[in-house]
Amino acid sequence: MDNDKSIKILTSSKLRPFRYHPYKVKEDEDMANLVNSIKEEGVISPIIVRKVGKDLEKINEKYIYQNTCFENKLIKYTMLGKKKELFLRNCKIEATSLSSLDIKERIVFHNCIFDNVKISKCNFKNVVFYNCRFNNSIIVNSILANSYFINCKGIETVDFMENNMQGVSVIGSKVNLNELVEKQNRFEDILIQEEMLEVQHGNVAVLEEKKEDDQEMKEENKTENEITEENQIEENKIEESKQTEAQTEEQQSGATQNYSVIWPIHGTITSNFGKRESSDERVVPNHTGVDIGGNER
Repeated sequence: MDNDKSIKILTSSKLRPFRYHPYKVKEDEDMANLVNSIKEEGVISPIIVRKVGKDLEKINEKYIYQNTCFENKLIKYTMLGKKKELFLRNCKIEATSLSSLDIKERIVFHNCIFDNVKISKCNFKNVVFYNCRFNNSIIVNSILANSYFINCKGIETVDFMENNMQGVSVIGSKVNLNELVEKQNRFEDILIQEEMLEVQHGNVAVLEEKKEDDQEMKEENKTENEITEENQIEENKIEESKQTEAQTEEQQSGATQNYSVIWPIHGTITSNFGKRESSDERVVPNHTGVDIGGNER
């Protein structure tokens, strides 16, 4: 039957048995009687089937937040937040994440496909994964205590990291709990090694950066020293020049203090050498007699 409740007649080629049906067919007397009854009278009660496979209903993000039960749905939006309970049946969770989901009571995934899904920081205590299939998925930093993985496929390909795995049961799968825990420990060791390598690389980078800083500092100090030496030389030259000027002034001052300029005296000055150029306007050019000098000013 479809969602529109209409009745359709299907060929037997389109039917397939439910693989994990709890009732098993026994080749006994009752089965022989049933076969004979169908041959004589046909199928009195019609077979009711449900659609599975590709025709899943696509839901929007709002629908995810408003509901706790999902059946025959294609989920491609992130599921997060707090819920009292969560039930998913015949759903495909594809290329998305279940992040920080906090389920208070019950959570069941029945016949669901997890394709490229990341489950992180979820409280999945007592969760039941029944007849689910995992492909390229990861469960990290989540609480899985007392949870069940029953008849799940691909669980050996799931990356488990930093989860609470206490009391987890794995039933009907290729791997057991010890193998999952060991796998989780290996991943954690790998993460620790990667972190250590990052720290080492970081330390190397810091050392290289420190060397570069030291080299730059040396070059800066060298430049500053050269500038300081040049400034010191210039200052020394200026100081020497000032000292020379001071010595010159001191010598000039001493000469002025120790010696007086001789000025010609007033009056008639004669010279035996005849006419000569006057050294002062007060001395006539045609003076005669002996040159006489005096200190009077």
